[in-house]
This record gives sequence, C-alpha cells and structure tokens, in this order.
Amino acid sequence: MGDADIRTLYISGLPPDARERELRNLFRFDKGFEGARLVFKGASPIGFALFSSSDAAASAMDLLNGELYDPADQEGARFSIKFAKTNLDLAKASKASAKMQMQQTQTGSTGQGQGNDHYNMYGSQMGYNREGAQQPDQLASINYALEQIANANMVAQNMQSMVAHMGGMANM
Repeated sequence: MGDADIRTLYISGLPPDARERELRNLFRFDKGFEGARLVFKGASPIGFALFSSSDAAASAMDLLNGELYDPADQEGARFSIKFAKTNLDLAKASKASAKMQMQQTQTGSTGQGQGNDHYNMYGSQMGYNREGAQQPDQLASINYALEQIANANMVAQNMQSMVAHMGGMANM
C-alpha cells in the first residue's frame, strides 16, 4: 500500500485522561472523517482517525498538528499528527472495543483509570448494560440517542473553546 493510499492519521500528544469520544468529536466535522479509535499503550494514549481519502486526512492533520489539546492549559499536551503506517479497520476495532468492554465488565477492571467510561463509550452503543447483558433494542436506541446529545454538547463546548482560542491568536 503506497503513501497515497493511507487515509489514517496517527495522533500522539494526547493527555493520559483522553477519551475516545473526545477524539471522535475532534474530527467529526472534518470533511471525509469516517471514525476514530484510541489505544492505551504506555503513559499516554495514541489515537487513529480514518478519513475517506488521504487528502482529507492531510487537511485534518494540517489543521491540528502542533495545536494544544486543551487551549485552556497552555502548558498541556500538543497534538503530534502524522500518517499511520496502515489504515484503521473500523469493523475490527469495534469488535476489539466490544470485547474489551465485556472483559472489563466481567472482571471488574477499570482499565487505564477510566472506570465505567468504557461502558459509556462502547457498551451502550453495542446494546449492553453495565452488567454485560444484552439490552432490548429500544433501550439501546434510547441510550445511544442520549449519548449523541451528550456528544453534541461536548462538541459545542470544544468549538467555543477553539473559537475563543483562535480569537485570542488574532489579537496577538
């Protein structure tokens, strides 16, 4: 697979408490964004974001590379973004995420200090309750809708922060 075929970004410089939902929200309005995954290896997580084309991925990379993760924390983590070695397989990543959720639910593991947030990121979307039992479709749909509302609120807050940050940069 040549570089022109790579549509996935490798994102480092994320803080240890970063969430996959935040990563998805970061890119969700970028042209061609298809999905994202967060992987916890070592002290800080790394992210992968898949786009419909390498040009769309390059555009997103140009926009965020070197920017602060949290504009309110001027000493905080900065994004370091480059093309990944291979493309993200969203179907495979979703299955791995669901499997991880089930293992954590069964063992009571909190994983990387995130407690039941893994349930919120994976379980409710997959139709599982906190005990790992399959929920009725209607309840799963309601949980998913509520999660989408929470995501929209988070995106609005992130966009307000970005606008405030960009406005501050224009006054420099």
